[in-house]
Amino acid sequence: MMIVDTHVHVYPQYEAGNVLRLCAERLHALAPDAVPVACLTERHDCHFFAELRDKGLAESSYVLGREVLEGGRSIIVRFGQGVPPLFVIPGRQIVTKDRLEVHCVGNDAAIGDGYAVDETIGRIRELDALTVLPWGVGKWLFKRLNVVNRLLKKYTPEDFLLGDSAMRPSFWPEPLPMLTGRSQGYRVLGGSDPLPHEVSGRWVGCYATKVDFPFDRDHPSRSCLCGLRLGSIARMGKRPGPLGFVVRMRG
Repeated sequence: MMIVDTHVHVYPQYEAGNVLRLCAERLHALAPDAVPVACLTERHDCHFFAELRDKGLAESSYVLGREVLEGGRSIIVRFGQGVPPLFVIPGRQIVTKDRLEVHCVGNDAAIGDGYAVDETIGRIRELDALTVLPWGVGKWLFKRLNVVNRLLKKYTPEDFLLGDSAMRPSFWPEPLPMLTGRSQGYRVLGGSDPLPHEVSGRWVGCYATKVDFPFDRDHPSRSCLCGLRLGSIARMGKRPGPLGFVVRMRG
């Protein structure tokens, strides 16, 4: 069993060791019987996974060490003081020509922004990665809403998953495309979506997806992707209230 934050950013201005430790602690608190996993969704100008894989972390009192697994497809980060290890999976956040965000989970390949959304989905499929269409504040409205609705009609639940995030405040009901997608069999993942100004890691690991699927510690990425595709999943954790939402948006 896994508890997976499916929408994680570690920006250059973060103290990465502290943010990863907080992620592990919070995921463990949400599901003490599950393995904590963080799926990175890095922008075109962020390369944390590659840096962690190739160089490790700068000296940090929070981290005991890291080990690269699966030939570079995943990393385990170990902490002290009873904090469980965190498995880190690579991934990319791509902005399409249609100004939608698409996540490529499980692969750190540079796909590039600015392509049509259908082409972006096709490129992720070629990588055998997981395609996720994440909700974002204002990003499923107006013309982009029409694009999302078209995608839900054109594709099947096997082609991509939907992403919910802790950017959606507790008073904000589930968006209509998410409700429609779930009724059609599309799976919806929970993730925290940390923002660049949240250098203390305030929300990382607070909202996640519990995955009832066998976890192979020798093949974490494969286990995670298969579990998200095929396992029993449930969103867990908290999202901000009105004040917290304002604070997140204003920085």
